Amino acid sequence: MHNDLCKEGYAQYIFLSHDKNVYTDYGFCLTDMRRDRQNNPITGSYTEVFEEMIPLLKQKGVSDIYIEDMMLNNPRRYFEGVAPQKYSL
Repeated sequence: MHNDLCKEGYAQYIFLSHDKNVYTDYGFCLTDMRRDRQNNPITGSYTEVFEEMIPLLKQKGVSDIYIEDMMLNNPRRYFEGVAPQKYSL
């Protein structure tokens, strides 16, 4: 599915990122939904995109061109206010 989306031209609209804050219990610490830290520890790291997501995308057949767009070109283009271009693959 990931590679299909890229081949259909959606890679130019995708950004790869994550928020380390998703591994916290801030919202649930005073409720019954709080984490059982012994049996469900906080996991993950700030490098998860590079260590987990990118290798998984490559394993699924997503090319380096698309990954470079999602990690570098798309964010740059967004902050520069430039519209996406059609791929010529």
